[in-house]
Amino acid sequence: RKRPDVNFITWCGSGPVVAASAAKTPLFAMLDDFAQLAGRHILCADGTGAEAVTAALGKRAGVLVPGCGALCCEKTASDVQAVALVMEKNAYAQVAAALQGTPRHLSAFDCFLMRAVYKLSYSKKA
Repeated sequence: RKRPDVNFITWCGSGPVVAASAAKTPLFAMLDDFAQLAGRHILCADGTGAEAVTAALGKRAGVLVPGCGALCCEKTASDVQAVALVMEKNAYAQVAAALQGTPRHLSAFDCFLMRAVYKLSYSKKA
């Protein structure tokens, strides 16, 4: 009800996404397609309750639910599936990078630029 722009919601419970949600830290953009579709980061909710999840979601395309996985939200069915796919791929990258040391994610400027180009150009094409 708080997001009239959201028509579709899907659950993403793959191994890497559950692992990222169990860390209770944001999922930062490590891949350009994640930055384009989801922005700079997806937050992890403080709990599994509706209020905590809604607060962490804000205006983002998804939210990590601690220890459970993630909810992905978008306007169309194909967009929500795309967000879930890139979230899983980005979670793989973040978990793999964390195993090697401190993960290095894309800069805030790069994420902003990629998201803006996507929203103003690619997302308008049918």
